[in-house]
Amino acid sequence: MLASKSGCLLADRGRFPAAGASDHVIESAITAQESEMRRSWFIMLAFCMVFMFNLAGCGGGSSSAPQKTAISGTVTFPSANGAAKVAAAAATTATAPTLEVRDLNGTLIKSVPLTLQTGTVNTYSYPAIEVEPGKDYVLKAVDGQRVLRALVDKAALSGASATKNVNNVTTTALIVVEKALNLTAGTLGATATAAQVQTASAALALTSPPATIESNITAAIAACTSATGTANAAQAQLASLASIVTAAVSSNVDPSAFVAGTSTATAVDAVTYTVSGSTATASSAPVSSNIAGTFVTVAAEILPSISSAGATSFTVGSAGSFAITGTGTMSVSGTLPSGVTFDAATGRLSGTPAAGSTGAYLLTVTATSNSLTATQKFTLTVNPIPSSLAFTTAMLSGKTFTEGTSNTLVFNANGTLTASDTKDALTWSVNSAGQVVVHNTVTNINTTVTALSGSISTGLAVSLAHSDGTTESTTLTLYVPPAQTTGFTAAMLSGKTFIEGTVNTLVFNANGTLIASDTPDALTWSVNSSGQVVVHNSVTNISTTVTALSGNLSTGLAVSLVDSNGPTASTTLTLYVAPTPVTAFTTAMLSGKTFTEGTVNTLAFNANGTLVASDTTDALTWSVNSSGQLVVHNSVTNINTTATVVSGNLTTGLTVSLVDSNGPTASTTFTLRP
Repeated sequence: MLASKSGCLLADRGRFPAAGASDHVIESAITAQESEMRRSWFIMLAFCMVFMFNLAGCGGGSSSAPQKTAISGTVTFPSANGAAKVAAAAATTATAPTLEVRDLNGTLIKSVPLTLQTGTVNTYSYPAIEVEPGKDYVLKAVDGQRVLRALVDKAALSGASATKNVNNVTTTALIVVEKALNLTAGTLGATATAAQVQTASAALALTSPPATIESNITAAIAACTSATGTANAAQAQLASLASIVTAAVSSNVDPSAFVAGTSTATAVDAVTYTVSGSTATASSAPVSSNIAGTFVTVAAEILPSISSAGATSFTVGSAGSFAITGTGTMSVSGTLPSGVTFDAATGRLSGTPAAGSTGAYLLTVTATSNSLTATQKFTLTVNPIPSSLAFTTAMLSGKTFTEGTSNTLVFNANGTLTASDTKDALTWSVNSAGQVVVHNTVTNINTTVTALSGSISTGLAVSLAHSDGTTESTTLTLYVPPAQTTGFTAAMLSGKTFIEGTVNTLVFNANGTLIASDTPDALTWSVNSSGQVVVHNSVTNISTTVTALSGNLSTGLAVSLVDSNGPTASTTLTLYVAPTPVTAFTTAMLSGKTFTEGTVNTLAFNANGTLVASDTTDALTWSVNSSGQLVVHNSVTNINTTATVVSGNLTTGLTVSLVDSNGPTASTTFTLRP
């Protein structure tokens, strides 16, 4: 709006040419009235422009003075006693009571007169005094020689106005605060150095506000002076100190100087308290400056305190912990994020914030000891999972991950999850916080997966929170299929036998079936367009993709195995080459003879073509093929075993290799029995 008004004024200004030679020509043609009007326009424009610059600045933006807080309240002096009463009356007639506002290093902000409230003798009010927020201040009320002080901390100045009453309790509280900061009484608001101000300001922002200390003192006075109340030793100390401060003011003695030992007064008549059981007993007697200083020291020590910071932050899905330290028993009030609790025994906030719990939680920390309290405003901020660690559906859908070192997880696009370590039906989804939620339909347990650090390619450190209350940590790494170095072909495998690893054998039959020595399941095989072997198990309905990584068939191929349900493994495939017979079997060599196989088994080769073996009752037949190899058929298992002579002779023993039709190979010896 200001900019639009400025535009109109400048447009009006454009109606008139600049002063100069042409101006005189124009003025000769206009009337004196028009000339006067023109000058009026320029004057109006000048005033408007000055106003606009003062209001908005040259840049056209708006600015405003910083918000201030208006402090107001009352001042209540304790009644003067004896000679002090006469002196106070004389001082009152000579000098009106005043209230000063100073910052912590003593700079005077403002001094205002006090106005006696109607119907009172010692209670005054003071007008509102504006101060800048974000600072700590000391109020000092002076009535003749009577002096009272109060501390106003920055936390109390957050609004447009604040009330602060000044009395013997606020004076006592300020003296205790100064002692807790290792400062001489009367330092704050007077002679504090920059370093002392910085330390005090930081401490006031951290520890219990002056109002809480004042409440402790007021409660202590009530406990010690009530006829029916109960008190403890700590309250007796605070009540006694407040009484000494009151006595000093009543005697026209600056209480801060008195307890600091810098006053000319060496003693004041005051009431002090002792406690027996829970009953307070008052004693009236002169109290020396040294004794008063001792009461200050004890009071600063017995008040509970909170020394830990007033804020911390947790992250959704990550375990967080924060220790609240100080003296006394700690408690926390206010609403905590879901998943976070406070343990009073350890004084620790801890837990894992749940999804949807982001935001700032305003809490109050309270330390309690001897019926005294300290409070602290505390902010717990729950941050969302960083975008770099937030899961997305696109990041997971259709991909395979290695969990830990061996388990694999296949995040199917249809929302199901296949895990190699369980056969339970699983589903997966990504919640609004960027966490993976896995549901086990068999156990009805949900597992929330939160990424803590790392990356998918190099490995994500993740936490697992199960709905049954248990937790664990693991890693998730995106599975990247290895690069293929050799492509399989059907001709390379069909009709051939391979040794997998060191013992298992694979027979790739030409009809597309596969016989494996380590399983009786029905298997088929094929080669896909990428040159990978795909083996399908018709019993488990699992397909295994075999990729050649290095080597060759004769010396051995290093291969990777990836099952359709996720598990991966590495092994080797070596083409089995049948040994060349060194001696050919003949029917005459075997018919009607008995041999020892190995060390214990016996083989009786009957002339009718049957074979009796001592290690089986199965019906066996035998024959010699055209290659001079012995072929034994088991009619029960329907397996043929081909025996080939590798070395030796019948007399000393033949070393033979055995190859079954389902693949297994072995070596043994045949020795003719006498």
